[in-house]
Amino acid sequence: MSIEFLEDMQRAAAAIHEMGPRYVVVKGGHLTGDSVDVLYDGREYRHFPSPQVETRNTHGTGCTFASAIAAGLAKGLDVAEAVRRAKEYILV
Repeated sequence: MSIEFLEDMQRAAAAIHEMGPRYVVVKGGHLTGDSVDVLYDGREYRHFPSPQVETRNTHGTGCTFASAIAAGLAKGLDVAEAVRRAKEYILV
């Protein structure tokens, strides 16, 4: 599936959700303009926008993001708050 726009991300999240996970996060770091990550729970889409960071040093950012989400969940945060804080963390 080609992903170029926010709507494509939402379609991808819905398709992945159909495979069984309760929550899906689709990263938007390769979009043109703002970087918008999408969280989908089967009912609603939550968007987490941020300005695009101009850098060539992006290796490992997805793993760091996923680990920060997992750490937030381990601390007892709800999924949306864990994603929000993880997004904030990788931007610092």
